[in-house]
Amino acid sequence: MLLARARLRLLVRGTRSAHGDNYADMVRWAVGGVSTTSSDTDMSLTAAFEGFKYHFNIPENYSRACIQHKRSNRKTRAVFLTRIHTDTAMGLPGYLMTLGDLHATGVPSNSKDISTLKLIGPQGLGYFMNSTRSYAVRSSFKMIVSEVGSSSPEPCFKDEHLTVYAVPITAQDTQTGSLKRKRNEDDNEQPSKTTKTGNGSRGAVAGSSTQNTGVQPWRNVATTLGFISGQNNQRVFPPIADPLPMTALAYICVGPSIRGKFDAARATELGVMGALRKNLTRGESVTVANGTVVTPDMCIAPSVPPSTFFVVDCPTPDYIESLTTAPEFARHRADGDTPVTCIYYRLGDGVLSDVRFKTWMRSFGPDVHHILSCTDYTSDPLTFTSQGSVLLKVSFLDNELFPVPKFSLDAKQTLSSVPDLPANVHIHDPYLEISMHPRKAPATIPRQVEDVFHSQHALGSEWALDNDTAAAFDVAKEAAAPFRNLPAQPGDDVRVVTLGTGSSVPSMYRNLLCNLVEIPNFGNVLLDCGEGSYGQLIRRYGHDQMAGVLRSLRVVFISHNHGDHHIGLSRILSKRRTLAPDAEPLYLIATRATLIYLHEYQRIEDLGFDSSVLPINSEDIRVDDWQTSTLAMNRPALRGDSHWWRTQRSLERTAALSKTLGFSSVETVFVQHRCSAYGIVIRHQDGWSIAFSGDTRPCDSLVTAGKDVTLLIHEASMADDQEELATKKGHSTFSEALGVAKEMNAKNLILTHFSNRYPKLPVITKGAGDGDGPVVGVAFDFSSIPIGAMKRLRSYLPVVESCFAETLEEDVSAPGGDSTNVHA
Repeated sequence: MLLARARLRLLVRGTRSAHGDNYADMVRWAVGGVSTTSSDTDMSLTAAFEGFKYHFNIPENYSRACIQHKRSNRKTRAVFLTRIHTDTAMGLPGYLMTLGDLHATGVPSNSKDISTLKLIGPQGLGYFMNSTRSYAVRSSFKMIVSEVGSSSPEPCFKDEHLTVYAVPITAQDTQTGSLKRKRNEDDNEQPSKTTKTGNGSRGAVAGSSTQNTGVQPWRNVATTLGFISGQNNQRVFPPIADPLPMTALAYICVGPSIRGKFDAARATELGVMGALRKNLTRGESVTVANGTVVTPDMCIAPSVPPSTFFVVDCPTPDYIESLTTAPEFARHRADGDTPVTCIYYRLGDGVLSDVRFKTWMRSFGPDVHHILSCTDYTSDPLTFTSQGSVLLKVSFLDNELFPVPKFSLDAKQTLSSVPDLPANVHIHDPYLEISMHPRKAPATIPRQVEDVFHSQHALGSEWALDNDTAAAFDVAKEAAAPFRNLPAQPGDDVRVVTLGTGSSVPSMYRNLLCNLVEIPNFGNVLLDCGEGSYGQLIRRYGHDQMAGVLRSLRVVFISHNHGDHHIGLSRILSKRRTLAPDAEPLYLIATRATLIYLHEYQRIEDLGFDSSVLPINSEDIRVDDWQTSTLAMNRPALRGDSHWWRTQRSLERTAALSKTLGFSSVETVFVQHRCSAYGIVIRHQDGWSIAFSGDTRPCDSLVTAGKDVTLLIHEASMADDQEELATKKGHSTFSEALGVAKEMNAKNLILTHFSNRYPKLPVITKGAGDGDGPVVGVAFDFSSIPIGAMKRLRSYLPVVESCFAETLEEDVSAPGGDSTNVHA
């Protein structure tokens, strides 16, 4: 298949001649999807040659989709982004960290590896890269960041395989024809026409074709693109105002010309022998023994014109006018010099039905293949079917605690309902591949991981468990029966939904850490928010419930600034702003570094920081003495008014959120990790309490702050035989987490944040909940656990462990295994 290693080795055979692309030998290359628009992720695609790949868009859960589909992340030469947006680019930080860690750990490769990555995108790309500097930078490989401003006849990227031209597409008001900005602003305020790329610069490029950073280590790129002023240990931050322009890029991608075949029989007939043939293949004329001059065209067939594909991102109908009037596409129509072979589209609502857009599609002729990715015409199957098959199985045990993720195999609308579409329209799919040379029609390639989830789900009640599993489930249900009608206790109806239970990097079976606490009649609290958490919310509640879920979200707590704990938050805040604009304020408790990152990202996409999101600095509400700590002493000073650095403001907001959700106290506690990290303890006026550890070694401060809590949610990243590694990385083992719960006198314990060394449920049945210790539950994605059902969950643990052990395949978290520890 396109991105599987075995398939890649078949994509190309041959070498290029000394005369470059126009005389290339037979080159096989293909374009295909990696992910498509769905609840889980968004459209991305890859052009693949042997040893080299070129990616277009890195949305959330891109890396996890690669794992699910067994696509390698190695040998990437360039990444192209159509927009800087949570829809298209929020998987990029995690993806780059994976590449960086692969280089740092020296994972062996069977061919050339890429030490310098080219990153191309619209205005704001450099700013976005700079905003990730506190959590994403790696020094192990080099990067060139290029921003495309205005149109240019020069390519934004060129190598021996691809020549790529960027076409800026701008949103225009259909009433006035003027350019749109992201939010209402003073009409006289315009982005700057020139930019710098050094200390104190803002990292935006405008009014130019393409500007780049040059080849630098990523760590240098991240800092020099930004607006940091390092003078006198002071940091100056821009206001939230002045959002970046709404610009998308379409890409015209032209492959290599393919040299025609050498006709050996004709050469013999003309008397061209030995070394003279080599000269002909180099494009040189030769003189044979009888004095005849033989030119290359007499023995070599004409070169095959290059194959061309487009990548078009049209998020709203406001972009259609700019797209359809762009002159750069004219030469690629059927009568042009390089006709386009196929066009990949990412389309927003209302675009495909627009007459202007359909006319533009048809203008490229009847032979072009159009591959569409758009929510209205795309079904929503489960992307992570390996996980889904396990969840479907355990749902027969208890479908309240183990619900099946929501999905749909039917699109809202069919393509047949859209009149006047061109011929050869296809729905984008991760397994749809187009061979660009030799040219072939789109074809579905075999799956590397069998999808048993959808086939089993389609059978409904007819799908039966095997006899041994069914018998084990019956025994477990009988054991759980006494725990279904226990005397009511405070907090029994408070529900913890473990949306993600993995650590560092996602796996086929676990998304990154995220816990939603549902408090009836008050609202919801989110505890950490790894990449892909918004998709997990949709899979749990469904699209039709998302506005209500986001409206009910009142508090978000981010434990620390490692990416696996917060990258997914920007998408949730953006969607909350869109789907629930009338929602009550959301209180965001996070470290200073995380708040700065989100505050900066606000310039790219409206997250609500100017109105509906109220930041609270974790450092200001910690239960121990912050001001005398070593960390505080070494913290650089902040200048200027900010949303978080005033302690009094944090305290006032904490009091307000406590009143709103009925908390008697909300306290953060400094824990022991490899960066500034916090746990949190909330105590409710109804008599229940929850402590959440975040990432930490066992520490007395958390034990003291969480004394006698109703529920402790604690990380258990490592197995008991990995205590040395856990100490090195600032994590806890299974038994250490259990020991913290016992010392804290917690009534219940949920273990989560499992290393990808243990993609299956850890076998910790022994000692879990025995004697006078806490009732222990082990989390996996989509578990929905009322506190009052913890004993029922505990009774299922042995059979669930067995079920996972029998069902799961060997997990692949990333090339090279867990040595590519991305975030932790």
